[in-house]
Amino acid sequence: MGRHEPGGRWEKEWSRDIRRALADLDGDLKPKISFAHYDDLFETRRISALDVIGALGKLGWSGLTAMFRGGARGLRSRTAGARLKWTAGMVVEWVEDKNFRAQLAARVRKRIEKDKPDMIMAHSLGSLICYDIFSQRSGAKLIENRIFVTFGSQIGNPFVLGNFAAGRILPLSGARFWFHLYNRFDDVFTARVRLAARNFVEIDTPFNHKGWGDHSPSRINGRPGYLAHPETVEGMWAEVALSRRKSATFALNPVSLTTPRGKKESLQWAVTDSFRALLIGIDAYPAPDMQLEGCRNDVFLVSELLQELGLPAGSVRVLLDSRATAAAIRERMEWLLEGVGEDDERFLFFSGHGAQIPGYGLGEVVDRRDEVLVPWDFDWTRQNAIHDDGFYELYSNLPYSSRFTAVFDCCHAGGMTRDGAMRVRGLNPPDDIRHRVMAWHYDDRSKRKDPDEWDLRELELPANQIYRHINQLPPPGRSGSGSAYCSTHRLGQAMTLREYGPGGRDRFRKLAKSRGHRGPYMPTLWYACQEREFAMEYRQGSASYGAFTWSFVRLVREIRKQQEIRSASQIEKHLQSRVQAINPSQMPHLIAPSAVRKKPPSWILPH
Repeated sequence: MGRHEPGGRWEKEWSRDIRRALADLDGDLKPKISFAHYDDLFETRRISALDVIGALGKLGWSGLTAMFRGGARGLRSRTAGARLKWTAGMVVEWVEDKNFRAQLAARVRKRIEKDKPDMIMAHSLGSLICYDIFSQRSGAKLIENRIFVTFGSQIGNPFVLGNFAAGRILPLSGARFWFHLYNRFDDVFTARVRLAARNFVEIDTPFNHKGWGDHSPSRINGRPGYLAHPETVEGMWAEVALSRRKSATFALNPVSLTTPRGKKESLQWAVTDSFRALLIGIDAYPAPDMQLEGCRNDVFLVSELLQELGLPAGSVRVLLDSRATAAAIRERMEWLLEGVGEDDERFLFFSGHGAQIPGYGLGEVVDRRDEVLVPWDFDWTRQNAIHDDGFYELYSNLPYSSRFTAVFDCCHAGGMTRDGAMRVRGLNPPDDIRHRVMAWHYDDRSKRKDPDEWDLRELELPANQIYRHINQLPPPGRSGSGSAYCSTHRLGQAMTLREYGPGGRDRFRKLAKSRGHRGPYMPTLWYACQEREFAMEYRQGSASYGAFTWSFVRLVREIRKQQEIRSASQIEKHLQSRVQAINPSQMPHLIAPSAVRKKPPSWILPH
């Protein structure tokens, strides 16, 4: 990414780091290195800062949100002009212009066909060009039995995924091996790549150099970039040298195929069980007015049920109260969803508070509301909340044949502790947070009974067709389809990867089909209530439970006892009637692909 003139200094620096790494491992290895150049194709593209902003706008708000969120990362920390052109400008041009994409692909294809390399190393935009070629049927042979290395890559960036790849990264089955080098400090829109493929591994290569240095393939002032990083040497170059010396196929430790190298803390969780569960319950929030009573009980109740259904106790992980921090929940979610193979099952349960926090897009403008799970250390910031932007990275690329069920006994409509036995599992935001999504309506007597009042601002967005379809909402203008629904990112739905601007769902489906898949993986999602409702607690004797969890477990036990076979949709209807008998204003909700709704849940059947 950036200016790379043919024969420039960068070629010598890359070659130096590659040769040194291999020579230190095997002095007999003397690679022949060639380079593919395409800067001249970009020179013909006149891209100003305003052009880039305009192009992002054409791509739809999901692109804007993805590019501009996250503190100083991304474009907001870049100056306009040349830097903008050679960072965002390159990616936007490549994503937006199919003809230009084909032109770049033809250039790189020609070079591969000419040089016939054993190993293809693709940095930044080069990784997008190569992935575009190799992931299509017409170019699959070009990577056959070759090693593919991506680094400083935007392949996993939500902007690229949602607008080019239709929300899913495909494995390159013909490749001898695919190494992805990831640096979490790289500011140029890079992202992790999560693939459960036997010929893929991601290697963590953290380095933080000044300015753009953390995007550098080569050394800067003696400090390594991607190519000479110690983790790259140990995890990639050593394997390459060994395979060349023995003319063997790669024989990496199976742990490394599902756990990024450099994440040593995850190795202790490298188990092979096909069914795992993570249960989270938080009663003892730090603030007295946030405390609940039945969440810990919910966790043990669900654990009992899972073990009755045949899940070994050792496959269930639990986080309770002060141990359920945002960092701990993310870490355990990694364990839950790493290495998911075909037909594997995963189960996530959360009992505690939910909330909504404003989400920002271009120019620090609030353009949506994000549903979040409230960890023990929640403080109304994204860093200490569990939101779908961090969650979808873990589930969106799961195998379609795997089964991931998430159950959320919380609500996101706001709420407060109520007197008596019933408590609401949702939080009201502080007034300064609430103000970001509110508007003062005044002198509007023709439309409102109470003309002077604060209300939610309308945040109607371009991709609402997809949101409405997933959540089974009626078209705009019909009862119950207010715009507040359409600007909310709900947990588990990967909306950032599904929103494709004009054309909505139909265009997205065509794009996914053209890429050879069906879009992001869709989990089976059980919500304790609808978006604008409250999830209540329920007292059974002297013990408190979530009204939803209590009803859910009792219903499943009865179904098992009676040996009845009920579809997920039938279970949803029975569950709704039971919960409403406890709390008439709470309607549980199932979100799942239609094929899943028609079948009994896999975990309810005998194991």
